[in-house]
Amino acid sequence: MVSTNVNKDSKKRLIIILAVIVLILAAGIFMALNSRYFYIYNSINTLQKVSSYSGSFDIEIGEDGSFIKSAGTGEIIVDPGESYFTVETKTALFPLKIEIYTRGEDTYFRSVLTSDQWIMGNLEDSGAIGITGDYKEKLKALEMMDIYKAVSIMDKSDEGDYMLLSTNDAFTVEQLEMLLSGVLPLSPEEIKKLNIKAYDFKFYFDRKTKIIHTIHMEFQSEIDKAPVPFEIKVILTGYNNIPNIETPQGIK
Repeated sequence: MVSTNVNKDSKKRLIIILAVIVLILAAGIFMALNSRYFYIYNSINTLQKVSSYSGSFDIEIGEDGSFIKSAGTGEIIVDPGESYFTVETKTALFPLKIEIYTRGEDTYFRSVLTSDQWIMGNLEDSGAIGITGDYKEKLKALEMMDIYKAVSIMDKSDEGDYMLLSTNDAFTVEQLEMLLSGVLPLSPEEIKKLNIKAYDFKFYFDRKTKIIHTIHMEFQSEIDKAPVPFEIKVILTGYNNIPNIETPQGIK
């Protein structure tokens, strides 16, 4: 009888130990999948593999957009390479609405400056601000350990359905310039000329998808010894959600 009781007690202890181990593993997995590092990894990994995505952006240059204020939306199919953007830009002189369509290496745009006719040209000729470049190539160039190092010192907080990572000192100048080159249609040399003195970045991650949803960047630059504030907000509104983009009438 004593031996039977000992075996029963041993089995109970084993079950309890196994249950504790399972709970610890479950908690560890939950914490890992909800950590800042997994959100970053999942975002970059997902964006490298998407077939299409859509987004919106707002850019203000000068106090409250006094110099330039630009807003737009876009749809992009990664392969074979097709996109459609609408951009509204307000300057000190006049407002300007621009439509931009790209297919492969070709870029078309139309606005009042083109008599509302589609013409082929360079993106720089359109007057549009806020069009992203080849973000996939930029993502490939990122050193993940450098990114994780920067992420490790960011402030983390809860914002309802979003996890927020924010910083004003986590990025090196080189990393900062790479981030901006993915948002602004400027060359690396032109970005260097912005002469950024300070910045404040906020990254919002959707808790359901564990993917980046919003990037909000504010920074102070100095151009010709005059301070110029910039504010950029980019929102990923969807991914793998664009089956096709219709070729606008007037483009063959």
